[in-house]
Amino acid sequence: MEHELKVNIMTAGETLGEAILSEDGIRKASCVTEEPSEIIVLNRKHFDSTFHLFLDKIMKEKIEFLSGFDFLSDWDNKELNSLAQICRQKTYHSGDIIIKQVRYHVF
Repeated sequence: MEHELKVNIMTAGETLGEAILSEDGIRKASCVTEEPSEIIVLNRKHFDSTFHLFLDKIMKEKIEFLSGFDFLSDWDNKELNSLAQICRQKTYHSGDIIIKQVRYHVF
């Protein structure tokens, strides 16, 4: 039996897998939905013609945001770009739990 690792919980409107095309990488992942969902599969040509400019704009905005932090001020553009690729924007509402401490007991 393979080990299952939950790495993200997504909500309506979020996308899975766009990083594969923007990074020229190969990725294997599974997704389980709790309710009926739509899946749109784009090949490279269609991705490039529709989302590439949008993702470039998002990356530039992330890099601009990250470069505003004093502790990242000496990072070059390549380092900021690497950090921006793993950063995700998430909106939280008043009262939402952002971090929850979980205690594990080892026997």
